[in-house]
Amino acid sequence: MRAPLFIALLIACGGPPKGHGRQGEDRPDQSDPRVLVEAHQVAIGDVADQLVTTGVLESEMQADIVPEASGVVTDIRVEEGDVVAAGDVLAIISNPSLDAGAQRANIEFSQARSAFAEAQALHAQGAVSEKDLRDARAALQTARASLSEASRSRGFTRVTSPIGGTVA
Repeated sequence: MRAPLFIALLIACGGPPKGHGRQGEDRPDQSDPRVLVEAHQVAIGDVADQLVTTGVLESEMQADIVPEASGVVTDIRVEEGDVVAAGDVLAIISNPSLDAGAQRANIEFSQARSAFAEAQALHAQGAVSEKDLRDARAALQTARASLSEASRSRGFTRVTSPIGGTVA
């Protein structure tokens, strides 16, 4: 009666001890994949919980920067991972036509200012009509507007950060 009970217990526990096969069989010591709990010697140590998960990381704010002026980027002042503040210069674009337009507008403004000053002096002496003075004033205002526009357009060659954050 003991032999069938012993065999039933042996089969229920997974067979003979590991490394001990039937006669002449040498099975390598392998862990049983069905074992969910492993026993270890009791020792003092750290207990740690770990949670492994996945997710999507999104920033609070994001700005895609597209320069308003075309040209060749001649200077990149930041790299990926750099921290920037709003208004920091990120890159410089070279555009010869914008540079020439700004110079031309500056020269035209200087000429119009001189012509208006001369027209004022001559008008005071009665040598120039009121219409010529108004024309000189209009030319000065037009030149001032052109200079302002050229200066703003030239400013588009400096690519700046609209927000503070990290360059990605």
